[in-house]
Amino acid sequence: MRMLFIFLLMAYGKSSFVRDRSRLWKGGRINYKFTDDIEKAYSNQEKNLVRLLMRIIEDELEGCIQFIEDQDFEQELIFKRGFPCRATVGHAGGSSTIYLAQPDCFEDGGRTVLHELGHVLGMVHEEIRPDRDLYLDIDTELVDPKRFKIRERYGETYKDIKIF
Repeated sequence: MRMLFIFLLMAYGKSSFVRDRSRLWKGGRINYKFTDDIEKAYSNQEKNLVRLLMRIIEDELEGCIQFIEDQDFEQELIFKRGFPCRATVGHAGGSSTIYLAQPDCFEDGGRTVLHELGHVLGMVHEEIRPDRDLYLDIDTELVDPKRFKIRERYGETYKDIKIF
């Protein structure tokens, strides 16, 4: 898992992160909590996997980010039960949310949870990077709209990103 995170950091250039500084977590501190539905329905093994992935991120980023389990704090990350697995990109002001479906988000050994934590840190999908069109040509005539949605490329601030 540690190697996967290192790969993610190296593979995604700075263009893969939000540029709107208001979406950054103040002081690199991310207070988080699990909602009651996760506390009751999810196993300790699943919750501990989430905690382990956060520790790996902290270690790899050498203290730039700190996850703190805290039930009452104004700037927080909330883990909720929900389908599909998805997360707010960057800090949304007030509370940001990661939705974790059971068992879907945990079937791959934590890769999906790590992916969603990447969104929380501000990572966006490659296909919506502002410089996407420098590297990709999408022939829309070959895309079946019933099967695939072509996401619009976002500008410098990524203000209206929604992760589906």
